[in-house]
Amino acid sequence: MEASNYAAAAAVLSEYLPKANGRDEGAARLALAAALLEDDDAKGALEALASPLAGERSPFMPYVRYLRARALGVAGKPAEALTELKPLVAGRSSGSLRKASLRLFAKLAAQSGDYRSSARAWGQLEEVAASDASKASCAFLKAQSLLGAGEKAQAFGILKELYLKDISSPYGHQAAILLARDFPKASIIPASAQAALALARSFVVHGRALDGWDLLQSLGAKKLSAKESEEAALLRANALYALRWNDDLFREADAAREAFGAKSPSWDIALRALWACLRVDDANRARSLGQWLLQTLPPDDSKRGDALYALGSYAFVHGDFASAREDISLVLKQPATEATKTAALYKLAWAELKLGDAPGGIDLLGRVAASAPPSYAAPAKFMAASTLQKLGRSDAAAQKWAELSAARGYWAVAAREALKSIGRAAPEVAISIPPGSAKEQPQDPASYLAAALRAAGMGIFSAEAYEPYFKKHSNDPSARLAYATYLTLGESPNRGEAMALSWFGDVEGADTVDDAVARAVYPMPWRSAVNKGPAPAALVYAITRRESGFDSESLSPVGALGLMQLMPETVAKLALPGETLPAMEDILDPRTNISLGSLYLAKLNARFPMMAAAVAAYNAGEDRVDLWLKSFSPENEREFVAMIPYEETRLYTERVLLDYRRYQQLLAPQARPADK
Repeated sequence: MEASNYAAAAAVLSEYLPKANGRDEGAARLALAAALLEDDDAKGALEALASPLAGERSPFMPYVRYLRARALGVAGKPAEALTELKPLVAGRSSGSLRKASLRLFAKLAAQSGDYRSSARAWGQLEEVAASDASKASCAFLKAQSLLGAGEKAQAFGILKELYLKDISSPYGHQAAILLARDFPKASIIPASAQAALALARSFVVHGRALDGWDLLQSLGAKKLSAKESEEAALLRANALYALRWNDDLFREADAAREAFGAKSPSWDIALRALWACLRVDDANRARSLGQWLLQTLPPDDSKRGDALYALGSYAFVHGDFASAREDISLVLKQPATEATKTAALYKLAWAELKLGDAPGGIDLLGRVAASAPPSYAAPAKFMAASTLQKLGRSDAAAQKWAELSAARGYWAVAAREALKSIGRAAPEVAISIPPGSAKEQPQDPASYLAAALRAAGMGIFSAEAYEPYFKKHSNDPSARLAYATYLTLGESPNRGEAMALSWFGDVEGADTVDDAVARAVYPMPWRSAVNKGPAPAALVYAITRRESGFDSESLSPVGALGLMQLMPETVAKLALPGETLPAMEDILDPRTNISLGSLYLAKLNARFPMMAAAVAAYNAGEDRVDLWLKSFSPENEREFVAMIPYEETRLYTERVLLDYRRYQQLLAPQARPADK
């Protein structure tokens, strides 16, 4: 079961079952049914669950009901499945089994055409949802079911609430789509221009750029004051920048200069357009916008430094390091924010190195390492040491790597590896099983049930089953390790991960980590789907851990969907000619999402032989990474990662590569990783 070889697991369990008795028989029968169901044998699963398990009082019985309902649903018998689920959804418990049962009940009820029951189930699930995001998801799905039931007035109220008040919820945008489709004549836009602008501003700030843009477009017929017109223009530019509609943004910048002249908001919009030039190959436009800003901005305006930095960054990403050095060096002499000056100093150091001035580059990297936040200081120190090593100054390089090796994260690991590569001693960061954790736990009813559920591939319920035991033995290292692992398998894997990290130390950046501890931090659900995909399983898991935290229903404000946060346009690129794109609900399905995400990752791996480049492209886009590789000509992975010009993408790449390293350990033949 742990390796997702369900057919083999079913064969072994079938052979064992006649020899089992008591609770072992119940555990084996449950695991057999789960294996058969995962192997698409719903009929076999139902047969395995047909025999009584010591009556209704068996601790396995609620899970048998849930599994039987799943099998009946797969077998096309939703009415019987709903009957099985009714005892599980009764009451007001917020436990994981009731939540899973309510979700299954809602889906099966809609499948059978009973949209009112589906809506009630989503409403009950909303009441016990653990987070605002989960509540918004349930509210949206409830509204969908209400529309199916013909309850349009109630659905409208929910959708309007999601659209207007759950500003940061990605389901606000999905609500806007349904409102436009099902209530085209309804007015949901604020009556006053100022209120509409305030709402549009909130949309753009919270990642709902498309909703902000649509709202701003609807203001065309309203009479705006001069101040409101300026604010609307700036909001349009911000929305266009977030949407990456570069050509429209360039037109907006030209219109702003004509309408408002050399003042705000023209300067802000021109600066936005200048940054957008980094996405396109248009040096003339970048230089024109930059020169206009520098000619018209007041001498003490910090946007002067931003404009010079943007110009230098454009030259930098296009491999024109001489121009980059010229523009970026001026940033340090202009009014600018500390964040801009730090980023400028870092890029200036790279420009010096690429132009052959190693001493100058080392000096600048040293300044960054001494004063910048860790996100800049760590790669600066590592690359300064690497450059010293190239110059034959091994002692100086080793000293810097040794200083960095005691820190945490990607660059600390890289520093320890670099020290070993030149024959120097490096600290060994090892995470072992806490003392006392190796001993076998007493098989009391709670710990036995939790272990049985995990063995049956139903680890999502293990933490809840184990909790009574953990509460009595919370100081026992073995109980802590087991509970953290069960939480990681459950509906809130981040909670288990946080506990494990707080109890066991730097699991992510350690050189060696005991497998049992690593499994408490690194979930590996949906193994069969991951194994079937063309991309390396360790990479799929590393990407998923960073993209969604293994939340299969994750939906971002910009429209990224599911476990691997797939954008609809990414899915469109994967579709074969004439192939129908999956609907949003289908892309959210874990196995479909993993299948599509793995296909996309395999495509990136084929395009970018350097794995770090493939990871960066997953975050920033293929064309950008193509440009960076061409412009930077990095000598190795470390240099490429250090030169990634966007801090967000650099940090993302560092973290995914660290996770990939740990997942490789867990997926090695000698390891036996856990599964949901």
